Amino acid sequence: ADTDEVTKILIAAAHRCSLVIDTPAPEAFLVDLQQGIQIFELRIFAAEMGHRMPLRHEMHQLILAGFREHGIDMPFPPFQMRLESIDGRQSSKTMTSAGKTSRRTAGSL
Repeated sequence: ADTDEVTKILIAAAHRCSLVIDTPAPEAFLVDLQQGIQIFELRIFAAEMGHRMPLRHEMHQLILAGFREHGIDMPFPPFQMRLESIDGRQSSKTMTSAGKTSRRTAGSL
């Protein structure tokens, strides 16, 4: 996704949230890239600690709605699964979350 677009969606969601206070102003940052996934951090403030969970819930709902509105899909975390035969055959199969598979003989890299 376009990082500027995501940042704008996050800030807009913060401004729409009924429990976020205006001062200090909300801030959104691209803070990391992990295995091809962009990690954002949204900094917002509530008037009371008791608002923490309702605020988180409302923010998550607003962020998801903003992503849907702009056609942004949430990525699945990358994973890798390895299957090995136990019937005596010397082969294995590796599959990634991207749907790629590879077959190797046992002991090969």
